[in-house]
Amino acid sequence: MIIENFDDFYDHYQGFSAYVAFCITEDYELSKDISQEVFLALFKVKEKLDYSRPDKLKALVMNCLLYTSP
Repeated sequence: MIIENFDDFYDHYQGFSAYVAFCITEDYELSKDISQEVFLALFKVKEKLDYSRPDKLKALVMNCLLYTSP
């Protein structure tokens, strides 16, 4: 999949984000909230994201999850 903008980024990584958050918290509702917080924070800096580097985007999601999870 080619990621060209924030919508593509969200569509591609939101499920992954929720899954990882669930693995950390073992709480379905909390994992959805955490994933949403991650993408809200990333939305605020969407102009600065390099969509041509999916590997770095995935790492960014992981880092945000680790710092957002309880």
